Amino acid sequence: MPSDNPYDDMKRLMDLIAVALLVACATVVGCGDNAPRMPDAESGGPSPVSSSVAAALVEQAPVIGKTSFGPGVHVSIFKPTWLFSEARVVDDRLYVMYYAQGSQRQQIATLSRGVLHPVQLAHDYWVLSFENDNRLISAKGSGSQRDWYELRGGQAIAVSPPASPVYGLPHHVLADGDTCTDGMAGTGSALDDIVAHRRVSILTDAAMSHATNGVLEKAIGVWCDHFHGKNYATMDVPGVIFRLDGKNVSLISAGWIEAANDHYILIETQNVFIEAEVR
Repeated sequence: MPSDNPYDDMKRLMDLIAVALLVACATVVGCGDNAPRMPDAESGGPSPVSSSVAAALVEQAPVIGKTSFGPGVHVSIFKPTWLFSEARVVDDRLYVMYYAQGSQRQQIATLSRGVLHPVQLAHDYWVLSFENDNRLISAKGSGSQRDWYELRGGQAIAVSPPASPVYGLPHHVLADGDTCTDGMAGTGSALDDIVAHRRVSILTDAAMSHATNGVLEKAIGVWCDHFHGKNYATMDVPGVIFRLDGKNVSLISAGWIEAANDHYILIETQNVFIEAEVR
């Protein structure tokens, strides 16, 4: 109801607008293309675990080395001179979107053994994004300029705007193509998988407790990937990665899996990137 004081009415309106903006912000996942995955001290949002538990998890996480993924896998460990944006694997090539130092123009390249191989576009662009099965690139320039490219064999081929609706594709999936799901009610599992067309619990409380030496009993905020025949689960905060091998779960690293498929995996951890490639 309107009040007798117009200032109160204006304040109430501004509060309603602020709430609406917060709801919209949450809907688009962080109000930005590169919303940080950080505890509450950095992002202002609540952390699912206490700071002491987060510190204990990161402290006991192993450091990935050249032999962490077994024989037949080449591991590159490097500190980039560019600012990472996002990554996808398309047709068995690992593509990375990034900003070069001192540049506000987004670029794209393939990444192999720690080396960027730039993908040439017809123009410079402010914003790039993966669309429609990740094979299309939306490239936004100055004003209303928007061009489209299709990724083919490490190159970007200019194409007409797509007739179908533009959509992004979740790029974190299990080996069978299924996405991460919450555990089934009553199973005590944070994650289920599809095995022989039946859903089974694979990241149970007991497995999680064993993998973390009792520090954590349930994973919260998990997404999935697969690489070289194994499934992986990344717990978003504080950023720890687990390998899932049947009913066995092991903590393999601090950090986040940015992109993966059977032949490539890209991990960001403690200002370092780890790229593993099946030879």
